[in-house]
Amino acid sequence: MGKILITRIKDKIITAFHDGNTILDLKVSDNEDSVRNGDIYVGYVENIVKNLNAAFVEIRPKVKGYLDLNDNTEYIFINPKKNDRLCIGDKILVQVIREPIKSKPVTLSSEINLSGKKCVLLGKDAGKITISSKIKDEDERNRLLALGEDLYKDHKRSAILRTNCIGTSAESIKEEYKELSERFDSLIKRATVGIKDECLVKGIPAYLSLIRDFPETQVDSIITDIAELYEEIKEYLEVFQKEDLDKLAFYSDDNLSLSALYCIESALKKATDKYVWLKSGAYLVVEYTEAMTVVDVNSGKAVKGKGDFEETALKLNMEAADELLYQLRLRNLSGMIIVDFISMKSEENKEKLFFYIKEKCKGESVKTDVLDITRLGLMEITRKRQSRPVHECI
Repeated sequence: MGKILITRIKDKIITAFHDGNTILDLKVSDNEDSVRNGDIYVGYVENIVKNLNAAFVEIRPKVKGYLDLNDNTEYIFINPKKNDRLCIGDKILVQVIREPIKSKPVTLSSEINLSGKKCVLLGKDAGKITISSKIKDEDERNRLLALGEDLYKDHKRSAILRTNCIGTSAESIKEEYKELSERFDSLIKRATVGIKDECLVKGIPAYLSLIRDFPETQVDSIITDIAELYEEIKEYLEVFQKEDLDKLAFYSDDNLSLSALYCIESALKKATDKYVWLKSGAYLVVEYTEAMTVVDVNSGKAVKGKGDFEETALKLNMEAADELLYQLRLRNLSGMIIVDFISMKSEENKEKLFFYIKEKCKGESVKTDVLDITRLGLMEITRKRQSRPVHECI
């Protein structure tokens, strides 16, 4: 069991998950007025680019989002229409599914989804309620599938039952599903009188999303030392997660700050440093480019005086692999990650390293795939994007 910690460092609100030994997750909250994942807007179709089969939709004055028309074929029109064809000048309901990345605009979807702790309500009818692929236990899958069938028969609204449904009572899941359905109905009703560039639903900030998304069986405390956030979190839990209210606590100690007690500032520094040192004396160099993250593994002082370099290289690479996966999670890195490990001649050792990391990735909460080792010895890893990495938020 671990703790979700929320504090302020300089002008940023930092949310961390501490597993009892170290900080594993870090989130940096954006400004209240910035565009967030989950925001729902009345968007104005400003341009349609046929070559890209995409539309650029204004969601705020001078803020445009990218709408892929290959993936988005159904629309909720705000303006009167005689057909379902998307045209320049249309007002449609859109949701932010990816925050802006450097020079790239926000990514939008015309499929409106509402997320809860246990369910994700789908605006597009898929004809059934599905179960998260991360739920592996057959008995639990069968229980939830049966529950999903009953819910769909009664309400005819698709949803995904999340991993937080594991061990959760049917009544609790039904209650959240019904609440999300009512919120969706209210949203659609409100949207009919929406005006251009209006934000109908604001996505929740990072400190609330971590509380919502983290498996409740892994969290025994939610602690903050910010009085106004304590009240906000309390209100949120009272409405959406009553079962977690007793976990919330306010920290107050004039002699020792919450950040110092749990080394949050040190973890933040580690999540933004270019160099990451290993116990052996080897180190990682983390570099960011427009297209990818590049990680270089250097032996440093770790090989001095060593005999069998090949054996030492494998040992250092294994140590670096563990730290690499920790850093991916801590820094919230995503997209393509290229790793240049210490060169090894042995094909057997290369395979050991490849399958070691591949196996480790199976336990990651965020989908992480090890694709290949190239002819130049570079390992290719992809990690699903959820929100902006730490270094872009500081």
